[in-house]
Amino acid sequence: MDARTAMSYLPENPYSGEQTVVFFQNLIEDPGDLVLKAELEDGRIGGFGVFGEGRIDHLYVHPEHQGQGIGTKLLTAAQERFSHLEGWVFEKNIGAIKLYERNRFGVVEHTNGSRNEEGEPDVRIVWLGEDTAASSARAHTDVD
Repeated sequence: MDARTAMSYLPENPYSGEQTVVFFQNLIEDPGDLVLKAELEDGRIGGFGVFGEGRIDHLYVHPEHQGQGIGTKLLTAAQERFSHLEGWVFEKNIGAIKLYERNRFGVVEHTNGSRNEEGEPDVRIVWLGEDTAASSARAHTDVD
């Protein structure tokens, strides 16, 4: 809930704190999803990700711990398990878009927000897979 509060461009959350907790509990307990958490030294959770085959359902890093590599660690762990990942990010969430771009995701679609609950413009991000420069270099080496 702290992350949503930090996104001042979003409309007021129509759900109670209890409804939000139940939503995430159900998400975490879904046996079809991969749930990853980043535990801090003091035992608190600094971030978590919920992933399904080919999709990023949620990636959350507590605002106090953003910029410390937690998001990258969660994405890297998911990339090791899935050959394809994609998801949606609010267009105004520049920090998240930069995180995805640093981790080889590209923006492939922009929307006006009419398809999401918040009515906020968003972008679809897709993992571009293996580092194209590295694979290109290997392909060139293999030919020689």
